[in-house]
Order: sequence, then structure tokens, then C-alpha cells
Amino acid sequence: HKFQDIQVLTTLQSTVTVSEDPALPADGTLIKGSDKTVWFVGKNGKRKGFTSEAAFRGLGFSFEQVDQITDSDLATVETDTELVDDSIEHPDGALIKCGNSAAVFVVIDNIRFPFANLEAFQSRGHSFEHVLNVDCGRFAYVVGAPVTE
Repeated sequence: HKFQDIQVLTTLQSTVTVSEDPALPADGTLIKGSDKTVWFVGKNGKRKGFTSEAAFRGLGFSFEQVDQITDSDLATVETDTELVDDSIEHPDGALIKCGNSAAVFVVIDNIRFPFANLEAFQSRGHSFEHVLNVDCGRFAYVVGAPVTE
């Protein structure tokens, strides 16, 4: 799901209930509120900050990938105390692909799991806008079982 696909309704049937909770960003999404801090939403749904802009860029992230959300929505995403550093690997939940390969992987515990198909990727709310194109020679990930659902 993407925020730009949300449809605003002017009326609702009386039998419909609506949650007051916002739709939270998918794992692997970069978000920011009104300040300059960029957060990575990890596999546990918590947001992590980066140790520096160099760490952010060193992992292949770009500021064009960052989704702006309201401060009130940002406040609903729990903060993880662990920061993202580029010294070892991508944070859990990062979406990566290598060079010209069409295969997309999700990184969890220093293992890259390939998505078996487009449906498995999209059913988790992922977007190709959040996939990092990385030099896989730099990151020594073990390949895990395909993500099928």
C-alpha cells in the first residue's frame, strides 16, 4: 500500500468503524517529520536514526527516498534506541538489489532473503522506491530462503 493511494471519503455508512490510528509505514521505509532527522523503519516496525549522513549515504540510501509524514503520525512509530551504521551491514528490513539484477531481497540478521515474486513483495506493503541498488561485493550476505507470502 502507498500513501498516495489513500482515498478520502466524504461520508461513511453507519456500520463502518474507522480506527484513529494512522497507517504505519512498511518495514524498509525512510521517513521524516518536520525536522531534519531521517528515520529508517525496521523489521520490528520501530524507527531508527542514522549515526551520520555518511552512514546514510554509505549504505546506498538517498534523500529522494524519504517519505515526509506528519509529526503526529511520526510520534506513533516507536523509536528503537539502536542507530543505523554503515560499518557492517544494512539494518533489518532494508530492501536491496545488486547491480542490474531484477532480484530484490529483504535483509534480516545479515541474511538476504529473495522475494519469490512480485505479489510477495507488494503484499508486505513494499514499494520499488525503497529498494537500494547496492554493490553486493561490499556486503557479504548469506542468501536465505525465498519470501513467498
